[in-house]
Amino acid sequence: MQVLVLLLLLFAGGEVSSFASAGPCIGNSIVKKVSFENPLGLSSAQKGKLNRVLMNRCFDGPDGASLSEAIYQQLWEFGYKKLFVQDPIIRVLGKNLRPAPVSVTIDFALGTSEGRKAR
Repeated sequence: MQVLVLLLLLFAGGEVSSFASAGPCIGNSIVKKVSFENPLGLSSAQKGKLNRVLMNRCFDGPDGASLSEAIYQQLWEFGYKKLFVQDPIIRVLGKNLRPAPVSVTIDFALGTSEGRKAR
């Protein structure tokens, strides 16, 4: 019985500490769902990394420019030097909540220059 109680306390303590380390969301919105319009050319590991870059990210403003910038920087780190990332499409999932949970869809083109697809 004592072992069970100890395990429950350890589990609860780990959950509390991981939640506390996440810190408060400073922003009007928080990303809760991520999708990409055209992720062709990316490996599943790269798609997963892009998803993690945005998931639970807080931001202000209606356009989400900081989200596009984060995706641009990550694609750059993957080695894609000519690319084009559009502003995200943001859909509010719960307008009565603060920060508001949102769904984000981002479109990008790899190997592009000046917004045109490479041939």
